[in-house]
Amino acid sequence: MKFFTSIYLFLAVATTTVASNLGLSPNQECPLIDHLIEINKEWLKYDQSSIDLMQITRFENDEERIQLHLQLVSQILTLKDNGHLSPQQIENRTKQIDVLTTYYKAGLFPKNTGHTHRQPYFVDDFGTACAVGYLVLKDGYEDFVQKIQSENNFAYIHEMDYPELGRWAIKNGFTKDELAWIQPAYQTQDRPFASVGNGDGVEGEIIIMKADANDEMLYMGGNFSAVDGVEANSIIGWDGSAWHTFGEGVVGTINAIDFYDGNLIIAGDFHLANDENAQNIAQWNGDEWIALQNGDMEGSVYDIAVFASTLYIGGDFKKINELPKRSFARYAFWNGEWRNDFSYYDSGSTINIPHAMEVNGKVTALEIVGTNILVGGDFNYTAPVVSNSNVHQVEANYLAYWGIYENNWIAGLAGDHPPVHSLAYLHGDILVGTQTVGEEKCVAILRGGIWVENNSGVEGFSTFGDNTIHGFAVMGDAVLIYGGFTYFPFVGFFGTGAAILSSDGYFVGYASFDSTVKTVANFQEKIFFAGDFTQVNGESMNNISQLTPITNTSEPQKEDIKIHQAGNHINVDYPPLTEDASIIFYNIVGQQMGSSILPSLDRRKTMPIAQWPTGAYVYRIQINNYFVSGKFFVKGK
Repeated sequence: MKFFTSIYLFLAVATTTVASNLGLSPNQECPLIDHLIEINKEWLKYDQSSIDLMQITRFENDEERIQLHLQLVSQILTLKDNGHLSPQQIENRTKQIDVLTTYYKAGLFPKNTGHTHRQPYFVDDFGTACAVGYLVLKDGYEDFVQKIQSENNFAYIHEMDYPELGRWAIKNGFTKDELAWIQPAYQTQDRPFASVGNGDGVEGEIIIMKADANDEMLYMGGNFSAVDGVEANSIIGWDGSAWHTFGEGVVGTINAIDFYDGNLIIAGDFHLANDENAQNIAQWNGDEWIALQNGDMEGSVYDIAVFASTLYIGGDFKKINELPKRSFARYAFWNGEWRNDFSYYDSGSTINIPHAMEVNGKVTALEIVGTNILVGGDFNYTAPVVSNSNVHQVEANYLAYWGIYENNWIAGLAGDHPPVHSLAYLHGDILVGTQTVGEEKCVAILRGGIWVENNSGVEGFSTFGDNTIHGFAVMGDAVLIYGGFTYFPFVGFFGTGAAILSSDGYFVGYASFDSTVKTVANFQEKIFFAGDFTQVNGESMNNISQLTPITNTSEPQKEDIKIHQAGNHINVDYPPLTEDASIIFYNIVGQQMGSSILPSLDRRKTMPIAQWPTGAYVYRIQINNYFVSGKFFVKGK
């Protein structure tokens, strides 16, 4: 048996290279050694005649396979002759193997959420540590674990050049080779992307998707002639099981969709099929398209927003209904009037100042923030042709607020970023995307009054597709960023076309699209993606795909989290968790004060706060894609 196993291991070096690129499925029946090598190729270095490595084996899932790997390694390490170690080293080693046993029995391992191949994760996106990371963490070296996580999270043990790790190994009676043998690599997470309808894809391109308020219909606009085999001119609807068309559609491109009084509003660069003079803005009344604008606008509409009974539009147009109105204007549904003026009373008379809404460049994005319209684009000055002191002319670095009730400009936002292409207001943050992926500040975030630009996470965006950040979408308490980019954090490949911005400010890749994602929408508990891509994670998807997010089945509630101060420390008490969670602390201006991991096997975490001033703080706990947050106070210490 010993000789045969050694020969087999020699042959495995030659045979598993190709197989590992494809990945050995856990439920495939094959010799045990194949499964173990799939988890950790360090098995190729060891001759373990005490284990029947040739027995034909299969597993229900990869977690079960990792459990057996760690169980076998633990058993072998326990039986190994350690006569060269000191009594203290032997005691420490025995203790650590007991911790490892508890760890693998729990069956909660890191998730490979970004790589398209099997890869180690020292700590994953959800705060779950690997086996080696967990041993070091439980031994009290939390700062060191966080250091590896931030600097070299996806490295193999033999790639890690940390003297601290060597000292920890010696203290606990391990060699670096043994730690490398313990460390698993994790299977890429299969995201359940699927085609939409029959999977026939799009003849043309979808540029914008938006669901109605009742989540009954997902509207898709762009420049296409058919979707999923259904003929449609640039506009179509999906109710979750069937396609719906709207008259003859339009001729040209739809860039924006919104709703008023239950009716669909579209805008872009088009004309109605039966009227070439009806251009760029139209409303579907349930039976037919009604033009809201007639004549050549000498430009396009890029975005729209509805507030109360008013439609706001932004673009590079120069006329509306053949009258001069540039870049930004409003339409009153109650009387059908287009205006871009400012009105005020003087001596009992109403004074109208035309062109007050204009800016000195194009408007590409609009977002409602409270009772204001945040206007983004390629401009730096508002009301440029107005010389009336009642109209606010403000300097703006591509962003400015239009007050809806004031009917005037409020202020500019001085973020240090290039011209704005996309804009969102999500979870209290303002997010800006540009057309300059690969250059500095292609993503900028206004959080707590502070612009976050060009930090280590943002620098991970590299050129790909059309090199544009096309937009942002809600994903639980996180934000999905999509467009034409590749995201590379630290080391390894983390996907193309989509990335996640977690609530704690960290980025992580999300999926591998083979080209640009133009639009994303949440609809009927699924996420829909559309763009120029033909594949997602290697699967054929012709320009449109849907994803059913994986949700966590055990979520801590806010009332289950108790934080109380004990002198210069705080204790975080939490309920049983299905896996390790992460916790991050912020002060009231949004600065991160500290972070930690909440091990699932514990019930309390203690953290020092000696340097924290007296006052209010916020915490956020993340487990999988679920978040819970709350406030607490630090009193005099």
